[in-house]
Amino acid sequence: MVSVRFLFDFEWAPLTGPWSRFRLREAAEKIAAAEKEVELVTEAAAPLSDEASEEMTADEAATICEKAGTQAKTAQAAVDESRTFLSARSQENKGNIGNAETIKSLQTRLNAAGTALSKAKKVVNNQEHKFVAKKLLQEVNEMVDSLETEVKAAEEVAAPLLENGGVQFLVAGSLKTLAAALRSYMKEKSLDVAALFAEASGGNLPIGKEDFLSYLKKLPEAVDRPEVEFTEDERAEEKIHQYRHSLESGYNADHSDGELQSVEMDALVFLQIMKHCRSVFVFLTLPAMFICITGTFALGLAPAEGWTVHDAFGFMCAGVTGGAIQIQGHALTPQSHFNRMVAALLGCFGVVLFGLAIAVLSALVPDRLLAATGLLPKVVTRRSPLRLGVLVVVVVLLQLCVSFVFGGLLALLEGWDFMPGWRAAISAQLGGGLPLTIPIPSQTLTELVLVVVSCWAVGFVTLIISAASSLCTMIFQKLCTVNFGADGRPIAALAVFALLDLLVVPLVLVVAMCLVSLALLITEGADFERNFWMALPAVSGGAAVVLPYRAESVVEHLIVICASTVGFLVLCAGMNMLSEPLCPLMKYLGFGPHTGETGGTRRALLRLTAAVLFVTPAFVSLMALWVGAILAAVEGWSVAEGFWWSAAAQLGGGMSLSSASVQTRSGRLLGTMAAAWSIGVAALSVGVGSSPAVEPLIERLKSIAGSWRRCRRQPRVTATSSA
Repeated sequence: MVSVRFLFDFEWAPLTGPWSRFRLREAAEKIAAAEKEVELVTEAAAPLSDEASEEMTADEAATICEKAGTQAKTAQAAVDESRTFLSARSQENKGNIGNAETIKSLQTRLNAAGTALSKAKKVVNNQEHKFVAKKLLQEVNEMVDSLETEVKAAEEVAAPLLENGGVQFLVAGSLKTLAAALRSYMKEKSLDVAALFAEASGGNLPIGKEDFLSYLKKLPEAVDRPEVEFTEDERAEEKIHQYRHSLESGYNADHSDGELQSVEMDALVFLQIMKHCRSVFVFLTLPAMFICITGTFALGLAPAEGWTVHDAFGFMCAGVTGGAIQIQGHALTPQSHFNRMVAALLGCFGVVLFGLAIAVLSALVPDRLLAATGLLPKVVTRRSPLRLGVLVVVVVLLQLCVSFVFGGLLALLEGWDFMPGWRAAISAQLGGGLPLTIPIPSQTLTELVLVVVSCWAVGFVTLIISAASSLCTMIFQKLCTVNFGADGRPIAALAVFALLDLLVVPLVLVVAMCLVSLALLITEGADFERNFWMALPAVSGGAAVVLPYRAESVVEHLIVICASTVGFLVLCAGMNMLSEPLCPLMKYLGFGPHTGETGGTRRALLRLTAAVLFVTPAFVSLMALWVGAILAAVEGWSVAEGFWWSAAAQLGGGMSLSSASVQTRSGRLLGTMAAAWSIGVAALSVGVGSSPAVEPLIERLKSIAGSWRRCRRQPRVTATSSA
């Protein structure tokens, strides 16, 4: 027993020295191996120097970057293992003066290896970012080149129509309208051609100018067809001469149909040109502009935040579109307040751009589209609510049809099943934020495909929603006696805007959430309150999430999609209504009409820039300051986190500016109010985009989009519109 106790009580100090030296030799071997791995990384990254990389192709650079990246991971693992091992040996040799110098020298070598590895990784990352940016710019340039070719071809085809201001084409179109009206008039009055010409000329042939002009002025009332009303302008002499000559030649040629056939051919050519120009704009210009804008912003944000350009591009896609286009796998949050402020400014840019798009579409489409479909009401009757209900059903069905088309296209291009592609398309169409599981694209090319197809889907559905919301606004304004314009008084207009944005819109949003929650309660049997909070992203276009949720069953998918469609329609209608009282405010803030003869487009761009940099950020900051402060007090956050959470909600919820999440019932209610008030920010953007100051820019965009009415001084041609 004594000998055993002696073995346990014996101090093994004499063996500590040799054992520690052996362990230090092992540390030296690990560090030497790590240094060798670092040297391999440095050698692999050497061809990526600025001088050598200029002559390198993209494929060669990608291969070298991939090889160097793999080697860097191996070297980093070796350095980390050596550092951990040396740290343990340093703890063992505390107080051992003999090994202190050895440990110090090993630490110096390890630090040098880590520094060399960091430099090599920085070279690889920088070159990788550079080549990714080059590849993106190359693809964008190719798209722009193809666009220029298409535009040039369209201009060549349209050249005959634009000679002499397009008078020949306009006269032919007007002649077709007149012929249709006269046929109807002849049938109603039982007149033949000779009797009609005798009535027009007063029995005298050829028809004199004054007689013909007098007949044209009386014709709309006589035939009860307002579309044949003749509008005089500076080219009236030439038009009257050609118009009269066409009628006389048609009469003298034994009433042949040659002129009408010529008119029909001109109309068909015109429709082909319009189809061509709009296809170029929707399918090429819109995605190219979006990729250029988001790519430029991503190149600026990535170095500042330490992200890759790839991740920054995904962040900006969601931020600029308010969450409509989301690339899964890039859920990032800026850490510094400066970068958050820059991201918020870019979000303001996206909001103003969205408002400008709504203004352009409102100027281009709704009245003619609604008139063609018979939905445009001349008066408000008892059937107006029924008409509105039918419109909502039609919009939901159109939404589903468009999502099926683009979802199938996306699934085909990405190699997905149909359902994941459909979920990605419907989420983009409805402004993002839907509780749907969307797949992650596998590579950069597939992400670009997702962005392009999403741009197409957003463009088509914005067209549909723009027309529908215009009708909703029209009916609501005729049913309601409130003067949204406030007779041009800025203070009264501000009061109307505050009443609508702070009280009416939140009430409508809460009612919509209750309806969705009730539908889920009936079909799925879930908790009403839980469904209520989960419905917020669906009915607000993804503005805010106060309770995370993912739809699982088919019934949940249908309820969420229908609710989102109606919510998006109400959102657009709310923006149109809220933009009405903003008109006097816009004029008061300097967004009045442009009075000069030249420089209108430049002045409009300057005012849009002011809206992006000052007006919209100031509005967002004022709202986010007090809402964020209250939210922070309720949730126990810092004021900064509450401010950024509220700012992100007001900018559409596309970008994550705060890592905080709402936990309390009071916080969720306040978050719901913040999401409702975000519609005011969108209305502000629509008000800026539709203000008289921006009209020159809208006219320029309309001409770029292929609008055949290139000058307001030219008269409307109803025949071509109906064609």
